[in-house]
Amino acid sequence: MPTERFLRLPQGKIKAIRQAALHEFQRATIEKASINQVIQEADISRGSFYTYFTDKQDLLEWLIGDQVWGYMSIYGQELVKCGGDIWAVFDKSFDNCVEQIRENGLVEIVTNLIASNSFSDSFRKLLNGDPKKEEMRSRYIRWLYEHCDKRQCPAGFETFADLMEIQMLMLVTSLKRFFGDELPREQAEACYRRHIELLHYGVCPKEPA
Repeated sequence: MPTERFLRLPQGKIKAIRQAALHEFQRATIEKASINQVIQEADISRGSFYTYFTDKQDLLEWLIGDQVWGYMSIYGQELVKCGGDIWAVFDKSFDNCVEQIRENGLVEIVTNLIASNSFSDSFRKLLNGDPKKEEMRSRYIRWLYEHCDKRQCPAGFETFADLMEIQMLMLVTSLKRFFGDELPREQAEACYRRHIELLHYGVCPKEPA
């Protein structure tokens, strides 16, 4: 996460650093991205950079972290629209996510993130790398659970939290197929929907005790 010193910078300088980081992570994976390119375009010193961020991973997390959490808020909006049907929300998640990525100009960054050797670790840190974010995520999942129609999803809170985590992993896998493996969108989305259906209905019904 950026330091307090960074957050106190003038908005114009923050915007310049954001733009420089955007250009660099569009150009290269995190392994090949150059801090020198960022500081040259943003017109800051290397010493200043390290008073703002720990490293380029920290810079990337700041750059797209807000986008990830912005996307998460769509779950709540859709849940209200769907009358609490979490499965209807899941059904729309792939399409909503792809459109958000495109509208925010993050296609190249997501593609490079997927192509990086540390993709899984990077994604995990985006959601859980900061205690404040972990607390926020926990509160948000609790909100979703409380507004979920229990007739559609009769699960306790812990099971519901596990369900949200599994769904997110399925979504990320499908995004990787689409943006990383260049699978046609219809096929990637169809694969995602099959996984959600499997999650919803299961394969082997539990035998009565």
